[in-house]
Amino acid sequence: MIIGVINIKGGVGKTTSSLAIATAAQRSGLSVTVVDTDPQGSATLWAQAAEDADDPLPFPVVSKNQAEIRRMRERRPDRDGELIVIATRLCGSADLFATDPGRGATASINFVSCHDGFTLTDLTRYAVKHNEANGENNIDGSNTNHSANFGVEGPSVDARVEAKRERAAMNMFGMLLLSLGTPMLLAGDEFRNTQEGNNNAYCQDNAITWLNWDWMRKNSDSPERRRIEAVSELIAIRKSLELFHHEDFFTRLTQLGLLKPSSRVQWFLPDGTTPMEGDWFDTSIRSFTMRLTSNEEVDVLIVINGIDKAMDFRLPADSMWKCLWSSAVTSGDEPKRKTVRARKTAGAAAAAVPTAPEDNVWRVPALSISLIQQIDW
Repeated sequence: MIIGVINIKGGVGKTTSSLAIATAAQRSGLSVTVVDTDPQGSATLWAQAAEDADDPLPFPVVSKNQAEIRRMRERRPDRDGELIVIATRLCGSADLFATDPGRGATASINFVSCHDGFTLTDLTRYAVKHNEANGENNIDGSNTNHSANFGVEGPSVDARVEAKRERAAMNMFGMLLLSLGTPMLLAGDEFRNTQEGNNNAYCQDNAITWLNWDWMRKNSDSPERRRIEAVSELIAIRKSLELFHHEDFFTRLTQLGLLKPSSRVQWFLPDGTTPMEGDWFDTSIRSFTMRLTSNEEVDVLIVINGIDKAMDFRLPADSMWKCLWSSAVTSGDEPKRKTVRARKTAGAAAAAVPTAPEDNVWRVPALSISLIQQIDW
């Protein structure tokens, strides 16, 4: 039996009602799991608060909302098992949907932002909400937004701040559109729409919530145009790959939460080795390669560098590879195959040794997610 508690408006008691129903069902002897899909993740936060107070809820609360992916982006060291969490979400959340017969990977509706909460751009501009225009002294709306302003609250003319913000935004787009399942984008996120830090703008029928199309009237290059071009390119690439158009999950989980071996997906650490069991729960591991295999088309790699510096990745040596898309594209960067620098031989007849590629070692930009495709010979 599945009970859904749904309302598009915030603050109407969805979380309270859900936990009350779950408690009553559990006391009646039923096995209960609460799946928190609310954008604000209130049930997840309540469950964590109860656990921190040594008075845990009598049933599990499973997070499947924008709060989880934002916590991943924040690179918090207290996220236990972060590698396995990210891997599970990239694979379509098999822990939530593969256990229900008849439900395929498309049942996983993946999103970072929606009508409620910050827009994707505001997630990178505001550390706190700014709901003063709502007339409730800024007490309405969630105080937990998992956002970051990168040193400046609100719009900035600092090119370094804007570059960091745009990289973070493109990383979220990459995680969203390269995950198995059904992606959902909030209108306007693809061209940097903002609600000026208002995360509860349901009561605003004005410029705060209207989409601003003025950038389209400019003939010159603009940040809005660059973003929409990058996002459009990634959407087109996703649509062209059959790997993303099926009901099957790439992988499933064991009862202990470990990823089962699968012929559809392979995992590699940056040095090219396969993760051991302990690696999945090692919070210091922030970079990896995910290989999606297919019998009908060429394979693709999803390469994630989660540290704040460029890093060498040893890609599978059984193929040649080419980069299709990278979140670093907006800064003019992308993963590149490394080459050995030319050197001169000693002696009078000195000659330069030709530059040669290293053995599938690629230099991957800092804090980026990239899609790399197998070259079909």
